[in-house]
Amino acid sequence: MGHARSHRRRDPVPGLGRCPRNQRRSNPCLRTKLIVDIQSKLPAHFRNTPCHEVLIGESGTRVFHLPGLGYLKVTTQTDYTLQPEKQRLEWLHGKLPVPEVLYFAEHDSQQMMLISEIPGIPSFMEPFKGHFEEQVIHLLAEGLRTIHQVDIRACPFDHRLDTLLDMARQNLAHPRPIANTRWRGRSVADLYAELMATRPIEDHQVFTHGDYCMPNILIAPETMTISGFIDWGHAGISDPYFDLALAARSIIRNFGEQWVSVFFEAYGLNEPVLRKISYYQLLDEFL
Repeated sequence: MGHARSHRRRDPVPGLGRCPRNQRRSNPCLRTKLIVDIQSKLPAHFRNTPCHEVLIGESGTRVFHLPGLGYLKVTTQTDYTLQPEKQRLEWLHGKLPVPEVLYFAEHDSQQMMLISEIPGIPSFMEPFKGHFEEQVIHLLAEGLRTIHQVDIRACPFDHRLDTLLDMARQNLAHPRPIANTRWRGRSVADLYAELMATRPIEDHQVFTHGDYCMPNILIAPETMTISGFIDWGHAGISDPYFDLALAARSIIRNFGEQWVSVFFEAYGLNEPVLRKISYYQLLDEFL
């Protein structure tokens, strides 16, 4: 059986397909019919909860907010699966502030997962720009250190480089558009060849988030503390540079490149290996 991709919430990148997908959902009649259909598949005690679609995210899933209850993720493509995130959320319960899985079901080829809502605001949003950037950057570093300190002795999720490269190889059949402007214009085959030719030596292994970007870190604005972490479908044992690379990319997109060195220093990395940062950013284009 081939590798099935799981949902990832990436930073907004102009021109990579989100607007057309949102436009396809703009018909309120179609949205209402879809929501009624989805609610009918939920257990009876969830069906009367108000529900509206959240028009963000990657293709392959649709996300619905049920106020006061949580978020419902629904797969829309057979090659997407919510199982990896479900398994990781259940394993992380009690270890980190993550959503609780309230309901999971499969209907024909469609998966549905309802998770609890964590209060807070994604760290990239406007309330934090202009006044609180440095504080947010230090929170991002603190949060990543906390994740990397999770005990991996009983962790069943292997995302070491061999596993990630095998996933990249399987995804070659259905590649996404290259998001990073640094590599646009080059063929997928050329970039994959570079990936295989420049494989770095792995550092010590830690528990990694696997998609540590700013939309996935929630901050309580009243206390300016991290309230939780979301979107865990790619978490597992890996090189800490995998998270560091994606965090750096996200910080550049949202706050500016000048904050990356502040983040590394706050994390405790005074001399980052930039070659590894670049390598894991390229690898993520295939995951």
